[in-house]
Amino acid sequence: MILITRPIDKASKLESKLSKCGYKCHIESLSKIKIKDRNFSFKSNYVYLISSPRTVNYFIKNKLQNLDVKLIVIGLSSKNKLKQAGFKNLIYGAQDGSDMIKFLKKSNIKQIYHVTGTIRNRSLLNEISKIGITLKNVILYETIFRKTLSKKCVSLIKSKKIRQVLIYSSANAEHFIYIMNKANIQKESKSLTFFCLSKKIATFMIKKGFLAKHSALPTENELIKLLTNNC
Repeated sequence: MILITRPIDKASKLESKLSKCGYKCHIESLSKIKIKDRNFSFKSNYVYLISSPRTVNYFIKNKLQNLDVKLIVIGLSSKNKLKQAGFKNLIYGAQDGSDMIKFLKKSNIKQIYHVTGTIRNRSLLNEISKIGITLKNVILYETIFRKTLSKKCVSLIKSKKIRQVLIYSSANAEHFIYIMNKANIQKESKSLTFFCLSKKIATFMIKKGFLAKHSALPTENELIKLLTNNC
């Protein structure tokens, strides 16, 4: 059985995909978001960095249709979504944070507005600042983490019915370890295999003593491919 830790809307779609491949799943969403700035609007002539799929989904869902705004985006699927939604001035779509840093070092960009949530990749932001680019954070939403694992999830892990866990972010990886420890299932958790969206997340899990694998590219399709090739 596979444990899906994504927000409920995305988790349900992923469960449907995996079910078609013959997998049984349990959904345990680790976090949800609360919008903090409902009056957000783009300003002309600014370059905006988008590093969160949640930001992308909010823009599209709420029809923030300043389609000529200058965007640099981390995540190829996020870039494609914005392109399909009609955003015309996508300066660059990076595969990951390291790719974005390489681009920025070669660019003439002097100032960036980072539209994000309360949980941010501080390592990435520090690297951007080191380049000499002025970075301003625009907090669009707050991430609220679940406090404990459900009794059902704990039982499934203890009985070893859950064998694989899908992890999509470093923040979720860190928080999942925290609530597993809180549930006193440290021993049982060592039998889990963590399938991670990036090498960075997998490396973090391995350093914490877990078995982890990462997809070749940071996309859901690649993660599913990794899962099907290893289960």
